[in-house]
Amino acid sequence: MKRGLPEEITEAVDILEKIESNNNPEKIGEFFKEGIESLNVCVDDFPDYKDKIWNYKFTYTKKLVERLIKDIDLVATLDIGYFVLLLGLVTKEEIISVFKIYPIMEESLRELVCSYPNGGEVIWKGFLEILNTDK
Repeated sequence: MKRGLPEEITEAVDILEKIESNNNPEKIGEFFKEGIESLNVCVDDFPDYKDKIWNYKFTYTKKLVERLIKDIDLVATLDIGYFVLLLGLVTKEEIISVFKIYPIMEESLRELVCSYPNGGEVIWKGFLEILNTDK
């Protein structure tokens, strides 16, 4: 999948792959943010790979949402507000696309966030506001 890609893109994807196996919520957030930001730099440096980079960003945004929805133990220990804002601010275009293609994921994430004690519904409302504003 990564064969023939510039080293910088491969390194960014390697960072993103760490979110799949790591169980430390703080580290997962760090890996996601670092990997996505590295790919954003690669878009400018390697314009011929723009579509491939977008596909990686989309894929790992989706994987993070899936992980949040499915990993109850992880969710119990994390700051859901941090992850939702991270998705909205770092991968806005990709999360909107994930929700359009997989509407059940949006509903599942909404249910998860809104069930979170101490302001889950406010967090979700803020997330939607981020998604509905221009960059």
